[in-house]
Amino acid sequence: LPDLLGYDGEKHYLLIFENNMELRPTGGFIGLYGIITVKDGKIVNLFTDDVYNLDKLSEGKLWELAPEPMLIYNKQKYWYMRDANWFPAWPDSARKIVEFFHIERKNANLPDQNIDGVIAITPDFIANLLEVLGPITAHDITFSSNNFALDLEKFVEGGFEDKNIPYDERKSIIGVLSKTIIERVEKTSSANFTKLWLAFKKNIDQKNILVYMYDDKLQKYFSDQNWTGEIKQTEGDYLMVIDSNFASLKT
Repeated sequence: LPDLLGYDGEKHYLLIFENNMELRPTGGFIGLYGIITVKDGKIVNLFTDDVYNLDKLSEGKLWELAPEPMLIYNKQKYWYMRDANWFPAWPDSARKIVEFFHIERKNANLPDQNIDGVIAITPDFIANLLEVLGPITAHDITFSSNNFALDLEKFVEGGFEDKNIPYDERKSIIGVLSKTIIERVEKTSSANFTKLWLAFKKNIDQKNILVYMYDDKLQKYFSDQNWTGEIKQTEGDYLMVIDSNFASLKT
């Protein structure tokens, strides 16, 4: 925990929000990314943004060819960060996400950002947190554990227009929700802390949370817990089916 939570200096983790209503090999389509900074056990900064806001600044500058199925089914010739979780082994996808992150920030004339690890989460994890922390209201919508994924989907796919929110800012609601969740976690009672840990443990075991760390000691620890989404080596044969949805709009 001291290494993870920045007791030896600030740590910067790339957050990847994977929407599992639109399947991709490591869990879901990357609709949003963020940077979370921790120091001395505290979250000192949280930034989130629509992944398209970064990707679009690399159009005409990034020439890496997309995997062939994206070309066939999406007519998408070039590869961007939103599709970087192409490899079913999370460590491979995490490294590719970080590679695109650095390239696209450079293309956007943004300062480089040191990354100590990559953490992916799905809406299922957020919904389970809301079971413990209670509903959260943002933009006059009350999100609860029962309706979180669907109500969020409705908002970002069209509901934002009723609130006069620009298209490029429609996913900023995730940042609002995330900051409220963090505030509640920091103020939670000792009784609720056990429930929060159980929610975390359930979701990381079910791969609604995936972790990749550049610190070898931390990565080995998480790997030993089976939390890093690796494809296990085996002496025998096995069948592994990977489902990836290219239809978009959750169809």
